[in-house]
Amino acid sequence: MTRQTPAITGIGLLTPGGRDWSAPWATMLAGESRARTDPTMAGLPVDFSCRIDDFDAAHEIGRDAWRLDRFCQLAMVASRRAVADAGLDRASGTPPGPAPDPAP
Repeated sequence: MTRQTPAITGIGLLTPGGRDWSAPWATMLAGESRARTDPTMAGLPVDFSCRIDDFDAAHEIGRDAWRLDRFCQLAMVASRRAVADAGLDRASGTPPGPAPDPAP
């Protein structure tokens, strides 16, 4: 049996409870819900949602953000934040610290 070394990477969150790792955690621990009535869903059998307010994709991604669906915009921003949180250099793709062991 070979032993595998886990890779601890970064955390990138965009949630109704907050935009970093601590705010959603505090919201969950407090037992607070972020679900609320959504005016865009009026008249439907379910009229509530957990929207992420004040998300400006153009500011976060750039002027071509309109070409992406909202879920893609959120995923892209969350992944960028995870890379930054991990301390990785996106340009080189090389993680900080010692190189991984090449042995299988």
